[in-house]
Amino acid sequence: MDKKEWKGETCMSNRLRPVSTNDFRKKLKKNGFQFSRSNTGHEIWERKQSLSIPVHDKEICGGIAKRLSKEYNLKD
Repeated sequence: MDKKEWKGETCMSNRLRPVSTNDFRKKLKKNGFQFSRSNTGHEIWERKQSLSIPVHDKEICGGIAKRLSKEYNLKD
């Protein structure tokens, strides 16, 4: 997907591309997180600490994905 094609309809900011929810789930599993529960549009994942990801859509806003990855030291 080129930057020209993506118009940022799912995110408030159009600076970063959205990340597929399934790809972000795989990233969490690779980093030792386990699915705990789902709560109206959000999933709770736990390791030593808990993490909540929005699942309102098929994609997570790129800015949110980047912030969570940095905050919880998620590696690809």
